[in-house]
Amino acid sequence: MTTTIKSTGSLTTTTVSCNPSEVNLKYLMNISKINNNSEIEYDRRMADTLMKSVLELWSTNSHCDLTIYLKQHNLNKIAYKRYRAHRFVLSSVCDSINIVKEERKFSRKKTINYVCYLDYTPNRGLELLLVYLYSSRLVLDIESVSDLLIASNELGVKHVFLRCIQFIWDYIDDLLSIDVTRIKQV
Repeated sequence: MTTTIKSTGSLTTTTVSCNPSEVNLKYLMNISKINNNSEIEYDRRMADTLMKSVLELWSTNSHCDLTIYLKQHNLNKIAYKRYRAHRFVLSSVCDSINIVKEERKFSRKKTINYVCYLDYTPNRGLELLLVYLYSSRLVLDIESVSDLLIASNELGVKHVFLRCIQFIWDYIDDLLSIDVTRIKQV
């Protein structure tokens, strides 16, 4: 990788040429220091565009390469409910997801799919977690917080797990403060 910095008066030009296989992420993040910027600028529009594109892929079930099976206990038999997602989305966020490669052959065409089996996560919890992962919208209310807590724990999404715990603490704190004001009024 070669870096050339040319400085003429107040104008500084930076030229970076490299082999694509040699690109270092840390170097790219620090390139702003070479350009004398004090902060790295982020274009939120790019993140929004990417998020919308990935959400569109998921909502149309396009290019989903991961099937998540939720264990359902119905009387004396076990069934599985199936959800489709993108492996790259879940594996980039979930610390403890166990994804297994599964190869199938359909009429001369070999397809590679990935599967994940979840034993404890409720349907509602996984649905809320998938909505959050694909849209950045975290739905937290007292009726669904326990399901989301279980899902985020089983999949290892720590920041959602901690947000659920904080929500529960805040809810308990609000309940206790209401009771204290009632006692003071009596």
